[in-house]
Amino acid sequence: MFGPIINKFLYGTDATIPNIDRTKFPAAYNMAARSISTKVPSGILPLADAIWKKQHPNKLYGGSWKCPLPSTYAEQEFSRMTCFANGSYGLDAIQQMNGSPLPERTRRVCTTNNSGTTQHLRPINNFEEHLIDVSHSPPTNGGQTLLSPDSLVGR
Repeated sequence: MFGPIINKFLYGTDATIPNIDRTKFPAAYNMAARSISTKVPSGILPLADAIWKKQHPNKLYGGSWKCPLPSTYAEQEFSRMTCFANGSYGLDAIQQMNGSPLPERTRRVCTTNNSGTTQHLRPINNFEEHLIDVSHSPPTNGGQTLLSPDSLVGR
């Protein structure tokens, strides 16, 4: 469900240090090594489940069969928050397009010197010429770009 480091923390699975070049990124390598060391808790969800079962036998964590254990609750909440963040991002993108979808494309026939008639997709208008490359957008308020995940906080 997640990457190896967070899986180790949540579920107690084995994890190795990701492919980080120790000479180029020594701090990142040390952080990754520390995050999978025995000094960091691991398997917190199975532990929470075991504690719940011991202290509350025959009782469902969420009060219903839909959420019987703390691990189920954590996974459901993570999924809900992920869906909310993705949905908010999508709705914001639609609002920036003034609620209209991408322009419809039409088929036009083009011929070249080297080939016969070929079907090509061409936009009706020059919409694509006005697209903005946001992959290198300068940071705005608080060092965030317009599309950073942190910009969704507080929505």
